Amino acid sequence: MVSDTSARALGLDVGSTPWHEGEIAMQQRAGTRDDMRDHNPYNRFIPPEYAAFMATLPCIVIGTVRPGDNSLPHASILAGEPGFVDCVDATHVLVRASPLVGDPLAGLLVAGARVGILAIEPQARRRIRLSGTVSSTQPGLIRIDVVAAWGNCPQYIHARAAEFAPPAQPRSTAAARAQSTLDASALALLRKADTMFIASNHATHGPDVSHRGGLPGFVVAADASRVTFPDFKGNGYFQTLGNISVSSTAALFVPDFETGDALFLAGRASIVDDAARVQQVPGALRLVDIDVAEARFVPGVVPLRWSPVRLSRQVVKLQSS
Repeated sequence: MVSDTSARALGLDVGSTPWHEGEIAMQQRAGTRDDMRDHNPYNRFIPPEYAAFMATLPCIVIGTVRPGDNSLPHASILAGEPGFVDCVDATHVLVRASPLVGDPLAGLLVAGARVGILAIEPQARRRIRLSGTVSSTQPGLIRIDVVAAWGNCPQYIHARAAEFAPPAQPRSTAAARAQSTLDASALALLRKADTMFIASNHATHGPDVSHRGGLPGFVVAADASRVTFPDFKGNGYFQTLGNISVSSTAALFVPDFETGDALFLAGRASIVDDAARVQQVPGALRLVDIDVAEARFVPGVVPLRWSPVRLSRQVVKLQSS
């Protein structure tokens, strides 16, 4: 089982709150604090149904943090044939995969690195999240010690099915160089994106990665140096925004489901409550700005083939109101 020391890092010890100061502050601002005060969503182990679910997936989303003074988070995916994620017991996961070509994740998944995992199946509109630490790595194999696992609601997930489809030829990394602004390809991808994944971090609780969905173009780039996205009504936990309120950083992974292109973006983040701006976005309760520090657009790198999308009715109704 997970040690008490590891569990306390997430506030999981008996008698304590699981929420850190940023989450509590956001819950108070949003009026959900009373509902969350005695609520603890975390399991200190991987329930059998979670393990069975993850074994069916062709990909997982992963979030971690870059070492150094800026401590920017990073969001990406790992992919493989279903079964590549193996929950060997209630607190350990083996991932038989390698980071994508040109993905900084390749240098971040080292022993001792803390990670957040999102296991999501869009077609079934199902997702779970885990938190843990990389205990060992070797080429094509990553072992993760899990300290927490919890479920999430199906809100804002667009239905589409995925299958693993590795490229026939190795891809060049020439287009993967980091830039301090968004290039034309990145801006074009954002204009049509209906889904993205966001990584955030807390110094004690560690990194987390989550899903966001909206109508195509819901992540807006007013210029090449800043992106903005809406925060809709959620489960009241405020794990992502709680992290941002403390760390002022975030990272996005934005896939192109038609071409396999991907945008990796990280920067300084802030929560926007300004009514004049928020009211311009249907359904938004607040906005999040990310000032771009690093962006990489990598063409054709995601080894997945996706079915046509069926947009979430909840999103269509919310953003069309």
